[in-house]
Amino acid sequence: MKRKGSSIDYVSIASPNYLHDSHIRFALKNGADAICEKPLVLNPWNIDGLQLIEKETGSKVYNIFLSLVFTLVT
Repeated sequence: MKRKGSSIDYVSIASPNYLHDSHIRFALKNGADAICEKPLVLNPWNIDGLQLIEKETGSKVYNIFLSLVFTLVT
């Protein structure tokens, strides 16, 4: 929640994949940058909409890819 007189710098999104698009849009429209795990969106055409909102709001979307590497020690 946003309190009067304070701002949110970024929102970290790690929700189910089908919710990423709406959560990113929510963050951008509230003036926060969005940091989201892969995939950003399920449909490629949704990227155009996110780019438009980025331009309108000045907020940015950042994508992260978490990869766990397991090493077998013998």
